[in-house]
Parts: sequence; structure tokens; C-alpha cells
Amino acid sequence: MILTHSLLSWIMGSEPTTPFDWRGVEVVGLTATGCATIAALSLDRSIMLAIRAEEEFFDRHPPL
Repeated sequence: MILTHSLLSWIMGSEPTTPFDWRGVEVVGLTATGCATIAALSLDRSIMLAIRAEEEFFDRHPPL
């Protein structure tokens, strides 16, 4: 069984302060809520990744 960050945090009892983080141009869920939100809103669909890659090229990604 692979332990995800959110599951490991739950087991250890320390929940991250933010539900999301950036891994390049992808949004990564750090909590169960974050993972569910990313999935429900399809935040890492191909068009969003392409837009973020272009924004990264112009130093406008990740957002501050």
C-alpha cells in the first residue's frame, strides 16, 4: 500500500496548513479536501496544464 501525503498526515496527526501545493504546473492535494477539490474541478486537465506552462514561461506561475 502506498501512503499518500494526506493519508500519512492523518495517521501522524498533523494536517498541512493548506490543502494544495504546486508541483511544477500541477496542483497537488495535501489533504483529503484538497484531493477531492482537485478531482471535482478537474484542475489538472490538459488545457489547464498548457496554460500554466505558458504562464510559467512568462514568470507568472506559480501565483503568489
